[in-house]
Amino acid sequence: MPSQSRSGVGRRVLNFVLCVGLISAVLFVQRFIVAQDALVEPVATAGAQGSVVSSRAFEAEVTRVDVTAEIEVTSSVIGDAEKVPANGVWVVVWARVTALEDTVHGVSAELRMADGVVYDERGWFWASLDRGTFSPAIPQRGAFVFEVPADRLDGPALVLTHRPGFEDRLSSQVEIDLGEVDSEPGPEAVILTGPEIDMGGNGTGEAADASE
Repeated sequence: MPSQSRSGVGRRVLNFVLCVGLISAVLFVQRFIVAQDALVEPVATAGAQGSVVSSRAFEAEVTRVDVTAEIEVTSSVIGDAEKVPANGVWVVVWARVTALEDTVHGVSAELRMADGVVYDERGWFWASLDRGTFSPAIPQRGAFVFEVPADRLDGPALVLTHRPGFEDRLSSQVEIDLGEVDSEPGPEAVILTGPEIDMGGNGTGEAADASE
């Protein structure tokens, strides 16, 4: 009887050890399991203003950021207008975008603040660079335009995403830190020019005298 009791205790101890080992193994393996969202979310590359940031499908370089109370345009989806005032401020991000291997049809743009709040490119202006089609190895320069409350312009980053077939699955994305941006609008309206081929230009826009 004593030997049977010792045998029973031994089995219980062995079972306990096996259970603890199994639980530890499961917890260890879970550390290497990627969540479903992470499997299909955009593949992002980060960089800073003034440097070329490359993704699998395209590369982008921010050359200038303008903050203005008015944009001068030739036409927009809200109708023809010489100057369009902002409800807050316009943040005009001038950039060069180049497709790398295949033609890129449209690059969606967001302005992400330090606190995580995101402002979408409004799509009002036909001259906006997010409407462009990018052929391989032919850089285009132009502007992405955002309307932002002046008091929320804090630590902005430009986020550009190319979604093949308009799906998020493994799409290409770059995130470009714009650094410190003065939220005080400049004294002049910014002229919004359409995308242009730029094989080595500075990618900046012009300013128009707001008093004209």
